[in-house]
Amino acid sequence: MALSMNELDRDLPTTDFVDRLNYLTAGLSLNGKKLVQYFPFAFIGLLVVLKLASWPLYWKVMAMEDGPAEYLTSLAYLIASGIALWMWMRLGPARWKGVGWMAAGCALVFFVIGMEEISWGQRLFSVQSPDFFVEHNRQGEITLHNFLSRYPLHMLFIVAGLYGAFAWKYFPQQWCNRFPGVTQFLIPDRVLQWYFLPTMLIYVYYDYLSILLVNVLGLEIFQWQSGMDGWILAKDQEPIELLMAIGIMFFMAILLNRQTHGRLSGSV
Repeated sequence: MALSMNELDRDLPTTDFVDRLNYLTAGLSLNGKKLVQYFPFAFIGLLVVLKLASWPLYWKVMAMEDGPAEYLTSLAYLIASGIALWMWMRLGPARWKGVGWMAAGCALVFFVIGMEEISWGQRLFSVQSPDFFVEHNRQGEITLHNFLSRYPLHMLFIVAGLYGAFAWKYFPQQWCNRFPGVTQFLIPDRVLQWYFLPTMLIYVYYDYLSILLVNVLGLEIFQWQSGMDGWILAKDQEPIELLMAIGIMFFMAILLNRQTHGRLSGSV
């Protein structure tokens, strides 16, 4: 039987944010693991409904350059970075062991990705691109990832999506046994696989599958468009990348929860 909110507040432990969240969801008869597991399907369903209901709204919220989806993606990575940094700060002497270096590395990597997503605030603060970036960057902006051409950049997303979805199954077990403090930061939980897999699928579609369907089989309905016209857009990548960013944020939150309950390998 679900507890009342007054009963929850009265008995609520205050040891940790994650404890509080788990306690609330348990008291409300919610399964936190199921909520995380099925969120990607609800999110993708929302995208489809939004496209069908209001194409202009879908574009403004999910697909537009410098739109809400892009900023939320950046925010998710920055939150993941903050969680990793908080884990590192709580490690004490273990900061300088393998687990500490991994937490610090995650904090740095996710901070860089989050800032790259918004071009390091370039358009927010109306900063002009230096000549070097105008000449060599694909979008003429202050970012590192846009020095890569389309196919190498997309391949990074394909590999990241495939790895994030299946590392729990195929990562070498002997490495996990030998370096548990390190590998726990390298293997997203199985419950998160559908946050990563859509990223792999959409870029495989853009670069390879659509060529087969359209150019070889002549199925024009599967042609994706670079602008706003058409059912399948190049900018559909934005909400899918947001989903992966949320998955990474949840991954860091899961590790923080393990640390809170003394189950983070190598933390003592």
